[in-house]
Amino acid sequence: MSFKFTLVLNAGRSGSTFLYKLLKQNFGDDCYIAHEDIPVQISKPRVYNRQFKKDEIDALKQDTTLMGYIEKWQTELQHRHVIETGWTAYHLAPLLKDIFKDKFQIIILHRDPISFAFSRANMGNYHKNTFYTDHHEVSPFDVRSIVPNYKSKWGEMNHFEKCMFWWYVIYKEAFEFKAKYPEVPCLMLKSKELFSFSEFDKVLKFLNLDKDKELV
Repeated sequence: MSFKFTLVLNAGRSGSTFLYKLLKQNFGDDCYIAHEDIPVQISKPRVYNRQFKKDEIDALKQDTTLMGYIEKWQTELQHRHVIETGWTAYHLAPLLKDIFKDKFQIIILHRDPISFAFSRANMGNYHKNTFYTDHHEVSPFDVRSIVPNYKSKWGEMNHFEKCMFWWYVIYKEAFEFKAKYPEVPCLMLKSKELFSFSEFDKVLKFLNLDKDKELV
């Protein structure tokens, strides 16, 4: 059997934890189900994003700490499907495509930007008193920012607006990857479809999992 590596590309606060727990509980014996396996301090979404060129990807492979996590996935993939549901690896899609080749596929899980931003802002992202580090809080000043034109507006934006910016950046990068690699199998999934189970059969089919299994 040819096992697949699936990256659930999302911005967080979009149902990825729900999906992880659901898959883990029902298919955890047959698949390696992960959720944010790679910490943001290691995956570096503000630094390692949008690395499409061969020399850039080769440079990423020299990061032995990062590669240690990916090598774990490679080991698991030898005998079962691997599904990373968390958001911390979304920007590593070009690297993962290079490593896993035709075994690589993505699910783009998305939630409406207002609900997303409210959730992120409520957690304290971008707030001046936040307890978060800034390893993952993308900005237009990042070296490979996909929307550097926001630099002039950044100082006037409140933390809710910056959370909206986060959503915009991540999905803009997601569709950039999709456009550059149209051969990579891709499933679009709305959070509300996930929570309502209205499209869960197509998720299981895409993941090559038994859609007739009674879920618990």
